Amino acid sequence: MALRYLIPLVLLFVTGVAGLASYYSGSGALIRQVQRTETDNLKRLLHSLEDRLAYNLRNQDTERVREELAALGAYPTLQLALLLDNTGTVLGSLRRADIGKSGDALLQAHFGDTLAPGLDAWLRSPATRA
Repeated sequence: MALRYLIPLVLLFVTGVAGLASYYSGSGALIRQVQRTETDNLKRLLHSLEDRLAYNLRNQDTERVREELAALGAYPTLQLALLLDNTGTVLGSLRRADIGKSGDALLQAHFGDTLAPGLDAWLRSPATRA
């Protein structure tokens, strides 16, 4: 192959490899940024919701608590939200059909064996249920 064809081909190849490397490294950073942003948004949402839920629970307004939790279903990144009583029964959820069921069974059905052992122990601890 003549040198006049080889040099442009090598330059195109190097440019393509550099472009692909830039794309893959940039897409990973973008995914991390989106996850970080969504996590921050969820923290803000739950912080604002915490006061309203506590107020409604103190006033025995469980229907309003259920409405607040069901409204979280409008957030597409939120997959599961449960409010459990001391016995582990679901008081509120994203899905109204889950109310009254066992929280342990719903967690097992949703996460399977992928639930982190530390989180699993925390969910089952007496301090969490108080």
